[in-house]
Amino acid sequence: MPGRKLVGAMFYQLDTNECANIEKIIPPKMIDDFPARLVDMINECAPIGLSSLEDVVSTIKKQIESIEREIIFNKESIEDINKIIRKTRDDIDENNKQIERLGDRIDSLVTGLNREVEIRKDLETALESNIAGLISGLKEEANLRKEMEIEFDKKLRNANKEVNDKIKFLKGALWLSTSFVGIVITLFTTWLLGWLKFPQ
Repeated sequence: MPGRKLVGAMFYQLDTNECANIEKIIPPKMIDDFPARLVDMINECAPIGLSSLEDVVSTIKKQIESIEREIIFNKESIEDINKIIRKTRDDIDENNKQIERLGDRIDSLVTGLNREVEIRKDLETALESNIAGLISGLKEEANLRKEMEIEFDKKLRNANKEVNDKIKFLKGALWLSTSFVGIVITLFTTWLLGWLKFPQ
């Protein structure tokens, strides 16, 4: 198509050492027909000049420098993070050791508490047994005291009865003796007075 762009490209002359062996190159087949869509696409493309290439290279260089700065900053940040990680690991190790020591203390405390519970159970059992024995002894003592009180009351009543009987006997004897003495005195008095004369 006369007047239409065929291909977007820039051509450069090669140095001698860049030249390939032309004899070994097989030339491509001739293309006499280009589709209209391909022609439109080629028309829309423009070759990249040296200046735009240099701008791209400069932009890439700036991006690389920025990336290098970020890498350096990130290196420092990574070192700080590594320090924090090491410190955290050390703290975790120390905390784990403290937790182990605390676990040992807790185990020892639990063992002591279990032993104390067993001792208290044994003491409670012994105390209950002693209390039961004491209660049984007190009951026996109370029964014995009741029996002794009953026996004492019985003996006291018997003694009172004996005393009362003896007092009654003594009262009767005293009355008899008093009566006899009175009779004798009366007889003696009447004899002395001559009221009473005994035969000779």
